[in-house]
Amino acid sequence: MVRKVSRSFLTGLLLASLFSITTLAQNSTSIHGTVFDKASGEPLPSTNVIVMGTTIGDEADSTGSYQLNRLIKGTYFIKATRIGYKPKIVKNVELRSGETKRMDIHLKSTTLKMKEVAVEAERLWDKYLTEASLVNVKRMRSRDIISIPGTIDDPTRAVQIFSGVTGGGDYSGYLAVRGGSPDQNQVIMDGIVVPSPYRFRLAFGGGLSSINPNTTRDMYLHLGGFSAEYGNS
Repeated sequence: MVRKVSRSFLTGLLLASLFSITTLAQNSTSIHGTVFDKASGEPLPSTNVIVMGTTIGDEADSTGSYQLNRLIKGTYFIKATRIGYKPKIVKNVELRSGETKRMDIHLKSTTLKMKEVAVEAERLWDKYLTEASLVNVKRMRSRDIISIPGTIDDPTRAVQIFSGVTGGGDYSGYLAVRGGSPDQNQVIMDGIVVPSPYRFRLAFGGGLSSINPNTTRDMYLHLGGFSAEYGNS
């Protein structure tokens, strides 16, 4: 007797479940359509289309088509967004029970205004410089070279502000470091030795150097001789 009651109960539960699924399928509604560029009429793939206030949404495929399923009878707000286009909200979209509604969306292109992004980085060598490694080494950035009055944007003239460095006068860009002669200096740019970094050497005795501060990140002046890194110096 218990088995018969149990089977009858299970049969009734199964029928109730099937009835609920059938009813839900009959009442379920959906929206589908295509997203277009308002000016050109071209389809817009990768457009996000969502039902506001729900978790239902879709991304338009390569033909601009989208589909929103699992909706029920009611009134909805549909929002479409895509980078480079003004977001659009279609208000008061009414759906009847079991209805499949087609709704195309046209988006208007717009200009994106973004803030300036400045990316700066330090070389790994700069990051781990120790106080010991900075002894008798002077660092000067390109912006410092340009901002020093009377240097004519010339690095060899700018470094003359450091103690132990003297120049060859107003008409010469030659450097003398701690009593040495200009011929005893060595100029290295990006690991390459520059034998004669002066312009107008014959006419004006090397009035300016050939180093452009606008294309130079920074420069280091070694006042106490060269380290083993620059051997044979």
